[in-house]
Amino acid sequence: MKKNDMGLISIVFGYENSAIRNQESLELLNYGYNNYKVDYILRKGQIINSMSHILYKNHLDIVVKDDLTVISKKNDNNQYNYSYTYD
Repeated sequence: MKKNDMGLISIVFGYENSAIRNQESLELLNYGYNNYKVDYILRKGQIINSMSHILYKNHLDIVVKDDLTVISKKNDNNQYNYSYTYD
């Protein structure tokens, strides 16, 4: 199930029938969506640096290939740092 850019999967075992199992699974998913959020550290397509290179006329952009995300509690106000290297 996906909601607010966050996909969650719920797996439950040991219930007597599918109706109870589905209800428990839905409650777990709702708990996750109500209490957690997606934090984007870097977005797909974001330019994180530009550099000059002898093979290129102007400059070379270093671009994020895919979103870099983490899941955190909704009340948390996290600050994220990142670093990268290239040859």
